[in-house]
Amino acid sequence: KKKCYHGQQHIQHNKHTLHNTLTSLISSDSLHPPSLTTTHPLSSKLTPKPRLKVPDLLPSTSLMSHTKRPSTARRSSVLLKSLMSPLDNLIESAKQKRLEDGDNGVPKKEDATHIWATLDGASWQLCSLPSPPEPGADTVEVTLPQVDGASAPTPPTVVSLSMTHPYDPSHSHPHPDASHLNNLHEAPLLYLLLRRFSNSDIYTLCGDVLISVNPYRNIEGLYGDEVIKRVWEEGAVKRFRDLTPHVYNVADRAYRTLTSRFENQSCIISGESGAGKTEAAKQVMKYLISASTMGSGGAATAVQGSLVSSNVILEAFGNAKTLRNDNSSRFGKYIKLMYDPSGRLCGAATEHFLLEKVRLVAADSGERNYHAFYQLC
Repeated sequence: KKKCYHGQQHIQHNKHTLHNTLTSLISSDSLHPPSLTTTHPLSSKLTPKPRLKVPDLLPSTSLMSHTKRPSTARRSSVLLKSLMSPLDNLIESAKQKRLEDGDNGVPKKEDATHIWATLDGASWQLCSLPSPPEPGADTVEVTLPQVDGASAPTPPTVVSLSMTHPYDPSHSHPHPDASHLNNLHEAPLLYLLLRRFSNSDIYTLCGDVLISVNPYRNIEGLYGDEVIKRVWEEGAVKRFRDLTPHVYNVADRAYRTLTSRFENQSCIISGESGAGKTEAAKQVMKYLISASTMGSGGAATAVQGSLVSSNVILEAFGNAKTLRNDNSSRFGKYIKLMYDPSGRLCGAATEHFLLEKVRLVAADSGERNYHAFYQLC
């Protein structure tokens, strides 16, 4: 076994099983939207790979779904130490990208007609700015958006400068990639997600991270075999950031990197309860199974069918109804897919952790025990 340190994270690499434990994850527990999921493809480069000899087994593609941060297990708390502030990570990544492109994100003087402001510290509004704030002033006068149906204009309101953020014209465009926004901040990021969500575009990129907002309804044409085939064909000729944001694109990128570079790939799916982690994991697995068939040119195997069927068993014994989610996963799972040199799926393994055992003997009011007990009745 070899050990290396990435930042403050400890990564243990077993060269015999080609298994990498990734600890630099992103959680969306602190985001304001109640149903937000982030999916991030990560590749590990811990040891040099042989260039001439093809291994008998390709490195694995892994899926990891995290439900909640434990408070008792010390080892798990260290593993999940980085799951704290996804907005800071996303915004800092986007700012760095803009700086590399030579844009410092400062709005031009002729664009200073609007400003982002918050009155309660939680919700942001795009307000009109009658005049720029005076030099050295601690407050600014803004005009809040007019309420629908109101006949009289909204009177000006004085707010603290600390409760505002500069507006940039790029904030009004529904970019598919949030890193294209100048002067990125929590307000324009949430506004972008809201505008795209209103158009049934639940997926938005932020660099290499895919953000999804749970629509709590079926969107026609969002998933399916035809979409998988289209993503597969587009992935062969287009870059990841040039594609329409979709969870299939994340899986496609992981599979193509796996088969072309012979490097382990991991898809981290993280979010709060009800954000759509379980469904996202299903769709990623569905695409990886289909890609195995399309990439190797062979027919579906028994392993692929067993892998799909295993989800039903895992959900029966590990999912329960809560106040926020009718099918909430009360455990974390690590799914490892193994491929042969031709890119064909040849094996899989599933590990579970942090099962909520207390639910077996006690459940809060309005919640239920695990699905399996009701299915047996």
